[in-house]
Amino acid sequence: MFAAGFSVLLLAFLFALGSGPRAYASFLHLLNSPWMVAAATIILVALLYHVATWFRLTTYILVVRLGPIVLPRRALIAALLIAWLGASAVVAYFHIWF
Repeated sequence: MFAAGFSVLLLAFLFALGSGPRAYASFLHLLNSPWMVAAATIILVALLYHVATWFRLTTYILVVRLGPIVLPRRALIAALLIAWLGASAVVAYFHIWF
């Protein structure tokens, strides 16, 4: 539900952005309200918890074999975290510089 709430928030943001400067400024003012900041914080915490549980669940579903050796669960979680941080770094780079 929190991911759906975040998606609705992003769609409302895009709708306000496409509706002109006045609607965009009004939406930004709405986002600065204390209850909206609290809601965004709750959504962020819930989505981070969701990511953590999926990473842990992935280690039970996916078994990585390198020849006769089975990759330990901690190594798989570390690989997932590194991939997530790498993707976030690429997105942040393009967001900051372009």
